[in-house]
Amino acid sequence: MMMVAARTTTSVLAAVLLCTMAFFLLAADAGEVSSHHDLVAKACGGVMRHRWGLSTTTREYCESELRSHKQSTAAKNLRDLTLVTIDLMQSAAADADSKLSGLSVHSNHSARTARYCRLDYADLGGTVPVCRAIVEEYMDGDNQLSPADHFQCMERMANAASECWSRIVLDKELGKVMSKEVSQLTDRSFLYQAMLEEMLGVIDDNSI
Repeated sequence: MMMVAARTTTSVLAAVLLCTMAFFLLAADAGEVSSHHDLVAKACGGVMRHRWGLSTTTREYCESELRSHKQSTAAKNLRDLTLVTIDLMQSAAADADSKLSGLSVHSNHSARTARYCRLDYADLGGTVPVCRAIVEEYMDGDNQLSPADHFQCMERMANAASECWSRIVLDKELGKVMSKEVSQLTDRSFLYQAMLEEMLGVIDDNSI
């Protein structure tokens, strides 16, 4: 009888221990998710300060875009989120370029527009490793590069995006089928600038 009671007590203790461990694991996971959401929300909280010209960047857009990228869940600071915006731009450029490459256009003008846009996207893609590297090397309070160096790299990517956008919107044939892709890339360039300014704590006077 005593052995049965001992076994019962042991089983109860084991069950309690397992429940306690599960509780703490769930709490830890919830803490990580909460921390991630707090960082994204804080980073996007001041994004309305970064509205230039045709920019459609809003807090809601900022949070939606950042959270759509899996790497944002591991972000620990604004530098990590800035790297996410670079990845988002690179992905959008690759999608737009892929769609352009598969289009069959009817006019010579549209064919030239498509070629120039693909050159723009090639320039953007070639600049990505440089911009990623200088952001990865950034350390708050101990940065070897000036804000101007960061902005110059960002502007090379953003200008490539805006150059194609300006061509597409003036092309009736391509505008009908490419407006979504080129607009997405341009919007993400504004988000990149906003996160970069948040990271550096400096507003780019020579805005896009």
